[in-house]
Amino acid sequence: APGAATRDAFAAARVVVGAHGGALANFAYAHNSTVVLEIGKTTGKGARGPRWCFACMAQAMRFPAYAVFDAANFTYGAPEIAVDVDALRRFWEGRVRRLLGANFGAGASSREYF
Repeated sequence: APGAATRDAFAAARVVVGAHGGALANFAYAHNSTVVLEIGKTTGKGARGPRWCFACMAQAMRFPAYAVFDAANFTYGAPEIAVDVDALRRFWEGRVRRLLGANFGAGASSREYF
């Protein structure tokens, strides 16, 4: 179980950005108005393909938005992950930012998962 500092940090977060992995499960402590952006895979098959466990968790928790940024070189279990920051920024601006709007953090009623 995570310590109090971890629980408090996730409970106070408005946005959670993290790589697919066990630590991301701590968003279970986040408020249901939190936006979650997972860094992982959205393409591929079998063990190299997407894993939607956190997306299902976010949907069950009724988060306003949950997105998976497909990091081209992402490998599950790798000790390091390199992310193209410009591509991540474009993804955020093009796919996530529009969901935030005036209702962001106020318990928006529309929910979107992509």
